[in-house]
Amino acid sequence: MQLRENPVGDHKSIWPKRLTLWDLISLEALQQLQDSLAAVGDVQVVIADPVGNLMTMPSNERIPGLWMSPSENGAASDGGLPQGLFAQVRRDLKVCTQRHEPLGIRQAAIPIIVDDKHLANWWIARDANGLRLQDQVPAANEDRGLPVAAPDAGDQDNGASFAAIITWVEGFTRQLTQLGLQNLMLARQGVGPSHSDADMEGLEAQFDSLLQARTEALIVANKRLQLEVLERDLLEEQNERKTALLDAMNRVLQQTLNGEDEKSLVNTFLEAAQALTRSPIGFIVQRRGERWWVMAALHRAEGGRYFHLPYADQPFPIGGLWKKLVKTGSVFTMQGAVDQTQWYALPEDFPELSPLLAVALPSHTGIEGFVALANNDHGYGMVDQTDVQTLSKVYVEALLRKRSERARRESEQRLLLALESADEGLWDYFPQTAEIYYSPRWFGMLGYAASDLPCDFITWTTLTHPDDLSVLKGTFERVVKGTEDGFRIEIRMLSQSGQWHWVQTRGRAAERDATGQVYRISGTLIDVSKYKQVELALQKANQELQRLAALDDLTQIANRRRFDERLAEEWRRARRNGTPLAVIICDIDFFKAYNDTYGHIKGDEALHAVAQAINGVLKRPMDLVARYGGEEFAMVLPSTDLHGALRVATEVREAIGALGIEHRASSICPTISLSYGVTALVPRDGLASRLLVERADRALYQAKARGRNCIVETAAERVKAI
Repeated sequence: MQLRENPVGDHKSIWPKRLTLWDLISLEALQQLQDSLAAVGDVQVVIADPVGNLMTMPSNERIPGLWMSPSENGAASDGGLPQGLFAQVRRDLKVCTQRHEPLGIRQAAIPIIVDDKHLANWWIARDANGLRLQDQVPAANEDRGLPVAAPDAGDQDNGASFAAIITWVEGFTRQLTQLGLQNLMLARQGVGPSHSDADMEGLEAQFDSLLQARTEALIVANKRLQLEVLERDLLEEQNERKTALLDAMNRVLQQTLNGEDEKSLVNTFLEAAQALTRSPIGFIVQRRGERWWVMAALHRAEGGRYFHLPYADQPFPIGGLWKKLVKTGSVFTMQGAVDQTQWYALPEDFPELSPLLAVALPSHTGIEGFVALANNDHGYGMVDQTDVQTLSKVYVEALLRKRSERARRESEQRLLLALESADEGLWDYFPQTAEIYYSPRWFGMLGYAASDLPCDFITWTTLTHPDDLSVLKGTFERVVKGTEDGFRIEIRMLSQSGQWHWVQTRGRAAERDATGQVYRISGTLIDVSKYKQVELALQKANQELQRLAALDDLTQIANRRRFDERLAEEWRRARRNGTPLAVIICDIDFFKAYNDTYGHIKGDEALHAVAQAINGVLKRPMDLVARYGGEEFAMVLPSTDLHGALRVATEVREAIGALGIEHRASSICPTISLSYGVTALVPRDGLASRLLVERADRALYQAKARGRNCIVETAAERVKAI
């Protein structure tokens, strides 16, 4: 939008040495013009200077498009202007447009040029499909046979109207800047200034320059603060969601510790899943024998109260997409209104489901079924799917444990009933003479014949595992001394096949002499190996759940929560021992541009590769790397000074370079690179562990300001770039 005419003769001698757009039109008027254009044209608009600094506040941010987040050196940052379009408009100095096909966004850059001076750029964006991004169904639904949103057929009309907006903006701005230049030149014509007037003008020019520089700095600082607040809010939201998931898991696991039946467990699980996903409607279906049953159906009212729907404990003739869901063991998400005819077997009076999230229970456990959650007004995202799948695994583990415990109780009852009419698994011990009687079943459980071994207490101690021998002897000694009347212990005993069997032995003082001395102890012996195996498996599963709670699902390294816990632990240890502690925070350069260029799947693969490369550099068990957030990673290095931390950062940098992951969208390196902030200190009283994070984060910021792909250290108040 170049101004070719010279409206007031030869004005080059009287215009400002540094002509800006604000000399021609006030910032307030410029903002009002921009807001009006955004509202009328239903576009996203912002005005920036030629190097990318914001001159106005963005208008119509609800329209998906592009926002600027410039770095201090003026170059577009990870989250800023589209770099291709940014470079093109600076090079060609004419209207430049492009369309982002995956998201259906039209973008345009219109340079504002007055008398051959490039003063600023209009940046305009519009959703070409006419659909808000959050209303589109993920493409993954296509693979599952579910409906997806179709692009607007009127895209050509959309493009024509967008071109008309660009033409209008170009012409209107030309006229507006012409008028502003005329007013500026007329105001500066007349009698030349005196010597004192010239001095005053020089002072005013210096003041205007300082004022403009301060204003630009405040704009940049304000934008940076907004981004920091947004990042903090996102981290808080993620932490809150993780905490909610852990609380839901604890609620379900708590059911395994009480004596309530499976009905209470399934209701607790469904309530927890509905609360986690903010779903008013929920129901769970499981297979029992050859038929399918609605185990629970709940309505979650406002205020968090739950009401049972009249469909529980009824048969569910599974079919349609329900059958496909269970067969594939997958997840279905329907973001719009659900065509209930596709699902089959829903009662006619069943509440309308819109939208719907359905998650199959892990069928490899032997429990077949699914949980369905519906009617969250905001729809269901990937985090809802992942959390419900995790909670479903916890529910199934709790259900299996409850069934195992019930089976164990029933088995013990049957054994007790059998022992009332038979002497199997019995023993009778006389401590004063060391005589003991073992029934044939006592030997048979371990694979021996009664004639294979002598009937004395040495036989029992010989067959007992060395680690359990003290438990066996100590228990009998306490009963003989009278400190215990009865007991029940579990020990390992060697079978005839050479395997260790877990056995449970119960006993009590059966007879005493006239002085109260115990001279007979009787009891039973039961093989509990299979129950012990289930118990050990559940313990292992619980340990795995605890590990997963501290693990980042995508990168398979520690998450932010685990990093904070580990940093606090190592801080206390280092303060107690007087040893140094180091922290490294690093960030993938231009990662948003990488995602925009290669797609989010490649972005996830890159994050995983970088995380594993960093983890491979850390050799000591005490060192920890965690995904600190987004594309940012953090390392805590105990007993490491600043020199050692810099050596680790250098090795990590070399490992990332060795990956050779192509990054065409990077302006500093042809492959993926990282910026590093390194710090170390010896903790002392009066300091908090967050000081290390703050210093490392400050060093990382300096690394970005120095052009990225570098290491910056900070120690005390000193900052040094490498």
